[in-house]
Amino acid sequence: MDVFSYIFVFLLSTIKFLAGILLSVCLQPGFVFSYLTTVGGGVFGSMFFLLTDSLLIKVTNRLFPNRKRKIFSKKSRLLVKLRKNFGLMVIPFFNK
Repeated sequence: MDVFSYIFVFLLSTIKFLAGILLSVCLQPGFVFSYLTTVGGGVFGSMFFLLTDSLLIKVTNRLFPNRKRKIFSKKSRLLVKLRKNFGLMVIPFFNK
């Protein structure tokens, strides 16, 4: 097929893997090339976001430095302890 369709499927697979698979099935007739393009795009996207997440966190912290700390009440702490120990089924009995 066209080189641009391979590139487009590769780039779409880096961001949204399922959409890349669906587009690959529609645009590319061969199974091997469709498979290689979508898997390659998925692996590249995973590696890219894995390696750049620390940079994104640093930039976000520089842009928004004044984040206020959340203060938890006794009630919210109790609900968290109940959920951890007994599960979600217990919370409606204690929550008002």
